[in-house]
Amino acid sequence: MCHFARECRAPRSQERGRKENYRHWSKAEEKSSKALMAIDGMGWDWSYMA
Repeated sequence: MCHFARECRAPRSQERGRKENYRHWSKAEEKSSKALMAIDGMGWDWSYMA
């Protein structure tokens, strides 16, 4: 699904950097998703009680 040859032939160093960035951001997203789940759970509890 790449439009330009440059996108298709990305250097391996770029790919490695992307994976490291993904690993770094996935940890941050994991924390935020847990916080959102807690908020959603509280909201569900309140609506269930009301």
